[in-house]
Amino acid sequence: YFQPKELLGLCLQDGGVRANNPLAIALRESSIIWPMAKRHDLLLSVGTGFSTSPPSRLTGILGRIWEGPLPRLFRAMMCSPSMDRKQGFLEALNYLPYLLTPDIFRLDQAIDGTLPRLDDVCSLEAMSNMDFAVPAELVRTILASAMFFFELDETPI
Repeated sequence: YFQPKELLGLCLQDGGVRANNPLAIALRESSIIWPMAKRHDLLLSVGTGFSTSPPSRLTGILGRIWEGPLPRLFRAMMCSPSMDRKQGFLEALNYLPYLLTPDIFRLDQAIDGTLPRLDDVCSLEAMSNMDFAVPAELVRTILASAMFFFELDETPI
Protein backbone atom coordinates (compact mmCIF):
# COMPACT_ATOMS: atom_id res chain seq x y z
CA TYR A 1 0.00 0.00 0.00
CA PHE A 2 2.68 2.47 0.98
CA GLN A 3 5.43 3.37 -1.47
CA PRO A 4 8.74 1.56 -0.80
CA LYS A 5 11.71 3.64 0.30
CA GLU A 6 15.34 3.14 -0.74
CA LEU A 7 17.85 3.62 2.06
CA LEU A 8 21.54 2.93 1.48
CA GLY A 9 20.72 0.46 -1.28
CA LEU A 10 18.15 -1.35 0.89
CA CYS A 11 14.51 -1.41 -0.21
CA LEU A 12 12.12 -0.88 2.70
CA GLN A 13 8.48 -1.74 2.06
CA ASP A 14 5.20 -1.94 3.95
CA GLY A 15 5.34 -4.90 6.34
CA GLY A 16 1.75 -5.79 5.48
CA VAL A 17 2.98 -7.28 2.23
CA ARG A 18 4.74 -10.02 4.21
CA ALA A 19 2.90 -10.09 7.55
CA ASN A 20 -0.50 -8.50 7.15
CA ASN A 21 -1.57 -9.83 10.52
CA PRO A 22 1.55 -10.01 12.66
CA LEU A 23 0.15 -12.24 15.43
CA ALA A 24 3.12 -14.61 15.25
CA ILE A 25 5.55 -11.68 15.30
CA ALA A 26 3.84 -10.19 18.38
CA LEU A 27 4.01 -13.53 20.20
CA ARG A 28 7.70 -13.93 19.36
CA GLU A 29 8.57 -10.37 20.38
CA SER A 30 6.68 -10.69 23.68
CA SER A 31 8.58 -13.89 24.48
CA ILE A 32 11.85 -11.97 23.95
CA ILE A 33 10.73 -8.99 26.05
CA TRP A 34 9.27 -11.14 28.85
CA PRO A 35 11.23 -14.42 28.69
CA MET A 36 9.99 -15.63 32.10
CA ALA A 37 6.30 -15.28 31.21
CA LYS A 38 4.57 -18.59 30.62
CA ARG A 39 1.87 -16.95 28.49
CA HIS A 40 0.51 -13.58 27.46
CA ASP A 41 -2.17 -11.78 29.49
CA LEU A 42 -3.97 -10.33 26.50
CA LEU A 43 -3.28 -10.14 22.79
CA LEU A 44 -5.37 -7.72 20.75
CA SER A 45 -5.34 -7.56 16.95
CA VAL A 46 -6.85 -4.35 15.57
CA GLY A 47 -8.17 -4.52 12.01
CA THR A 48 -8.80 -1.71 9.56
CA GLY A 49 -12.37 -2.77 8.77
CA PHE A 50 -14.05 -5.05 6.27
CA SER A 51 -16.82 -4.58 3.73
CA THR A 52 -20.15 -6.29 4.35
CA SER A 53 -21.28 -5.76 0.76
CA PRO A 54 -21.02 -8.83 -1.48
CA PRO A 55 -19.01 -8.26 -4.67
CA SER A 56 -21.13 -7.65 -7.76
CA ARG A 57 -21.23 -10.40 -10.39
CA LEU A 58 -20.10 -9.50 -13.90
CA THR A 59 -22.10 -10.77 -16.85
CA GLY A 60 -21.42 -11.27 -20.55
CA ILE A 61 -17.90 -11.21 -21.94
CA LEU A 62 -16.53 -9.43 -18.85
CA GLY A 63 -18.00 -12.16 -16.65
CA ARG A 64 -16.34 -14.88 -18.73
CA ILE A 65 -12.99 -13.07 -18.59
CA TRP A 66 -13.38 -12.55 -14.82
CA GLU A 67 -13.93 -16.28 -14.32
CA GLY A 68 -10.87 -17.17 -16.43
CA PRO A 69 -7.77 -18.84 -14.97
CA LEU A 70 -5.61 -15.73 -14.48
CA PRO A 71 -8.25 -13.67 -12.65
CA ARG A 72 -9.08 -16.70 -10.46
CA LEU A 73 -5.38 -17.12 -9.65
CA PHE A 74 -5.15 -13.42 -8.76
CA ARG A 75 -8.23 -13.67 -6.49
CA ALA A 76 -6.80 -16.76 -4.79
CA MET A 77 -3.55 -14.90 -4.15
CA MET A 78 -5.45 -11.92 -2.72
CA CYS A 79 -7.29 -14.27 -0.32
CA SER A 80 -4.06 -15.77 1.02
CA PRO A 81 -3.20 -15.16 4.69
CA SER A 82 -0.57 -12.63 3.65
CA MET A 83 -3.24 -10.45 2.00
CA ASP A 84 -6.45 -11.31 3.88
CA ARG A 85 -6.11 -9.89 7.38
CA LYS A 86 -8.86 -11.94 9.00
CA GLN A 87 -7.73 -15.17 7.35
CA GLY A 88 -4.15 -14.49 8.45
CA PHE A 89 -5.33 -14.00 12.03
CA LEU A 90 -7.37 -17.22 12.01
CA GLU A 91 -4.52 -19.22 10.48
CA ALA A 92 -2.06 -17.88 13.06
CA LEU A 93 -4.37 -19.18 15.80
CA ASN A 94 -3.95 -22.67 14.35
CA TYR A 95 -0.31 -22.66 15.48
CA LEU A 96 -1.09 -21.84 19.10
CA PRO A 97 -2.03 -24.24 21.89
CA TYR A 98 -5.78 -24.11 22.48
CA LEU A 99 -5.30 -22.97 26.09
CA LEU A 100 -3.63 -19.74 24.90
CA THR A 101 -6.41 -18.66 22.55
CA PRO A 102 -9.10 -17.42 25.02
CA ASP A 103 -7.10 -14.23 25.66
CA ILE A 104 -6.55 -13.42 21.98
CA PHE A 105 -9.05 -11.07 20.34
CA ARG A 106 -9.51 -9.31 17.03
CA LEU A 107 -11.36 -6.03 16.60
CA ASP A 108 -12.44 -5.36 13.04
CA GLN A 109 -15.22 -2.95 12.08
CA ALA A 110 -17.86 -4.02 9.56
CA ILE A 111 -18.36 -1.21 7.03
CA ASP A 112 -21.28 -1.02 4.61
CA GLY A 113 -20.28 -0.46 1.00
CA THR A 114 -16.78 0.05 -0.30
CA LEU A 115 -13.97 0.35 2.21
CA PRO A 116 -12.30 3.77 2.33
CA ARG A 117 -8.61 3.92 1.55
CA LEU A 118 -6.29 3.92 4.57
CA ASP A 119 -5.21 7.48 3.77
CA ASP A 120 -8.76 8.81 3.16
CA VAL A 121 -9.00 11.38 5.95
CA CYS A 122 -12.27 12.72 4.50
CA SER A 123 -13.99 9.48 5.61
CA LEU A 124 -12.98 9.88 9.26
CA GLU A 125 -16.01 11.93 10.27
CA ALA A 126 -18.50 9.44 8.79
CA MET A 127 -16.58 6.54 10.30
CA SER A 128 -16.55 8.17 13.75
CA ASN A 129 -20.37 8.05 13.71
CA MET A 130 -20.46 4.27 13.13
CA ASP A 131 -21.59 1.95 15.89
CA PHE A 132 -18.71 -0.12 17.15
CA ALA A 133 -19.14 -3.03 19.54
CA VAL A 134 -16.37 -4.52 21.62
CA PRO A 135 -16.90 -8.24 22.37
CA ALA A 136 -18.14 -8.80 25.94
CA GLU A 137 -15.43 -11.40 26.53
CA LEU A 138 -12.74 -8.81 25.73
CA VAL A 139 -14.30 -6.34 28.18
CA ARG A 140 -14.33 -9.04 30.90
CA THR A 141 -10.70 -9.93 30.18
CA ILE A 142 -9.57 -6.29 30.33
CA LEU A 143 -11.47 -5.67 33.56
CA ALA A 144 -10.08 -8.83 35.14
CA SER A 145 -6.54 -7.89 34.05
CA ALA A 146 -6.94 -4.38 35.47
CA MET A 147 -7.90 -5.77 38.89
CA PHE A 148 -4.48 -7.37 39.28
CA PHE A 149 -2.27 -4.56 37.99
CA PHE A 150 0.30 -3.15 40.36
CA GLU A 151 3.24 -0.82 40.02
CA LEU A 152 6.41 -0.82 42.09
CA ASP A 153 7.24 2.38 43.97
CA GLU A 154 10.94 1.66 43.77
CA THR A 155 13.36 -0.80 42.20
CA PRO A 156 13.48 -4.03 44.22
CA ILE A 157 16.76 -4.85 45.95
